[in-house]
Amino acid sequence: MIKNLSYSLVLIVMLCATNVLAQSIDITTDSVSVSGSSSEFELVGNNYVENLTGGDLTIVWKRTINNLPNGWTSSVCDKMACWAATTDSKTFALQGNRTEKLDVHFYPNNNLGTAIVEMLAWVQGDSANTVVKSTFKANAGLTSNVTTSAKKNVEVSFYPNPVKDNMFVAGLPENQSFKVELYSLLGTKVITYSLPAGTSQSGIHQIDMQELPKGVYMVRIVDKSMNLIFNKSVSKMK
Repeated sequence: MIKNLSYSLVLIVMLCATNVLAQSIDITTDSVSVSGSSSEFELVGNNYVENLTGGDLTIVWKRTINNLPNGWTSSVCDKMACWAATTDSKTFALQGNRTEKLDVHFYPNNNLGTAIVEMLAWVQGDSANTVVKSTFKANAGLTSNVTTSAKKNVEVSFYPNPVKDNMFVAGLPENQSFKVELYSLLGTKVITYSLPAGTSQSGIHQIDMQELPKGVYMVRIVDKSMNLIFNKSVSKMK
């Protein structure tokens, strides 16, 4: 009888310990949905990871599903940085009783469609007991601020990608002026280039990117009426 009682007490303690581990972190929302125009720079799904304990933890996150329409990219942003589109897993320190962001940024690049990203997070060294999951969904529809005629008549391309020093833009009409805007993945405008009418060399404009740091940028080209003509991502090498 005493042995059975002792065994029961040990089992209860083990179950309680497992439950404490399972409750050490939580994620604010199990399912995040965001929608907008295909011409928007980014669609952001906001979410947060919470440390439910009084001690510091190291959180591991992993992007396990990255189902994107053609032309889209996505990146994960935690407390440390907004990581490159190719980064699927990172770690960061989360202080006791603190909450930090774990967002997914979608970049439609002027393409329609629906994207789904699944994120897992857990305490480093204890993925068996502490894992939490959230699904991010983004839907990009037709835009209202880009004229049909502008998109139909302009076939823009740029190269190389990735770029080291200079990016070249081709396909813009010679009799019109344009602006090229470069944005970081955080949505900050890095620089703007003015392309006056008749200033290209053989129909090709040269964009100097030598001084920009390594990373991924969004290239947006607008005409003088601020109609969006082109919206794509470019990688900058050292």
